[in-house]
Amino acid sequence: DPLAMALFAHTLFPSIVKVADQFPTCNFPSYADNIAIVGRLSSAAQATGRLIQVLKEDLHLEIQTRESQIFSASWCGGSADQLEVSQRYIKEHYPLLQDFAFRGEGIILGGIPIGTKAFQQDFMLRKVLGLNAELEQLAAFPNVMGLKQLIKFTHVPTLQYFLRGVPPDISRPYCKTFDQANLRCLGRIFQWPADDLGDPYSEGGDGFTPQEGVAYTAYWSATAKFLQWASGISLFKDRILAPSSPFVPSSAGLGELPSSCSMIQAYGSFAELDDAAKYNWIPAPGLFRSGEAKRLFLPPQRVLMAQSLLQFPAFRTIRGHLSERQKSLLAHHSSHSTQLRLRGNPITDLLRL
Repeated sequence: DPLAMALFAHTLFPSIVKVADQFPTCNFPSYADNIAIVGRLSSAAQATGRLIQVLKEDLHLEIQTRESQIFSASWCGGSADQLEVSQRYIKEHYPLLQDFAFRGEGIILGGIPIGTKAFQQDFMLRKVLGLNAELEQLAAFPNVMGLKQLIKFTHVPTLQYFLRGVPPDISRPYCKTFDQANLRCLGRIFQWPADDLGDPYSEGGDGFTPQEGVAYTAYWSATAKFLQWASGISLFKDRILAPSSPFVPSSAGLGELPSSCSMIQAYGSFAELDDAAKYNWIPAPGLFRSGEAKRLFLPPQRVLMAQSLLQFPAFRTIRGHLSERQKSLLAHHSSHSTQLRLRGNPITDLLRL
């Protein structure tokens, strides 16, 4: 039932809000039935106990303590002895948490992996392998044009959600694997000749933009929006936006992007706001410490995507080298799909041959 998860989330929401109002120093990011409590250990432990009580009273729900987890960023990269000492301390002083699993490498927060690079890599690997397995099941769909729409509008956006929270240097290799699996599936259902496999879809044709390129714009636009939101919350402002925080570079910020991501530009002062709005620049993280984050200009992700397509892939040069057969394939499949040239769509100009 497509509505099942939405109905479940709506039912759960009032109980979470009730507890959140009682513990203003904690934050409660939730994704479906994945509920997290973020805060100092003493407050978070009390909030956990209260949430368990409220869920039982309001909805007769009981959490599975053995499936619940405790994580601290200070444990990342630490020794096993350090984790063991922390574990003994928590079990001794917070008996409610003694059956919770302790995670030293990372945790899933709001559906996004938070932790070490190895933890995020493992998450992306398992996620892409799972999506590719689901793709094999989708391939049995009886209508080929309907299957293409399912891949485009349900399968591909699933990965894009995770790209908003995983750095591009980690996600891009897995995006490439994901893109190749989609191309192989499309090649089978449309019976492409082997030498044409991937063209023109590998170049972003028919709305199948390579996720390897989406990774940049999804991550940096989401990061900017998160930092703007976090700047107004004391819990995050004191920790994430502190000068010593690893989340906010102290110098150039987003200006320190890899050369392969030169399509995304950052501005570092409020004096550049007019140019930022004109050219769709992203604010450098350091600006969010100013206390005036609400004034910052944040470009929409769809606009950043239009900018990135100028270089990834380079439509103006690559499209010029397509064979007539490849152009015919693109025209044929596009004519049976969602109209690409929408009025006011910033991608329109890039699609003109």
